[in-house]
Amino acid sequence: MAGILSSLQGAVGQGVLWGIMVLGIYITFRLMDIADLTVDGSFALGGSVCAALVAGKGMNPVLALVVCLAAGMAAGAVTGILHTVFEIPAILAGILTQISLWSINLKVMGKSNMNLGKAETPISWLKDSFGLTQNQAMIVRTCSNGPCDCISLLVLWNRAWKRHARHWKQRGHDPRSGRKYQPH
Repeated sequence: MAGILSSLQGAVGQGVLWGIMVLGIYITFRLMDIADLTVDGSFALGGSVCAALVAGKGMNPVLALVVCLAAGMAAGAVTGILHTVFEIPAILAGILTQISLWSINLKVMGKSNMNLGKAETPISWLKDSFGLTQNQAMIVRTCSNGPCDCISLLVLWNRAWKRHARHWKQRGHDPRSGRKYQPH
C-alpha cells in the first residue's frame, strides 16, 4: 500500500507541474489568440537554471526559483522582441525561441544531466528552517500554492466568460440563457 501511495504522490506532483505548462500554453493559444510555443522551452529553462544554481552553486532554492522566474520572463521577452521588432510571425518567433532554448539549457547546466540527489529543495528548506517533517513541509507548500492557483483560475475563467459572452452577443444570442435576442 505504501508503494502505491508513493507512486501516486509522484504522479500527482508531475501532473501539477505539467498542468502549469499546459495552462501557459492555453493562455497564449486560447485567451490571447497568439500561437506561442515559448512556454515549452521556458519551462525547461527554469528547471535547468534552478538545477544549475541549487546543485552547482549551492544557492538557496527559494531564491533560485526567483531567478528561474526571471529567466522565463527573459525567454518570453525574446519572443516578444522577435515578434514586434523584427516582425516575425508569433508562431515562428515562439518556435525559434523554443528551439534555441534547448541549446541554452545545455549551456546553462554544463551537461545534459545533473544529479540533484543531495541538493537542497524548497521542501527540504522548509523542513530545515521551520523544523517540520517532510509531509508537513509538503502540505505547507501545497497550501501556499492553492490560493495563487485559485486566483489565477478565477481570472482565466472570468476572461474566458467575457470573451464567450461577447462572441454570443455578436451572433444575436443571450449568453446567459442561450436564446436569441427578440427585437422590440
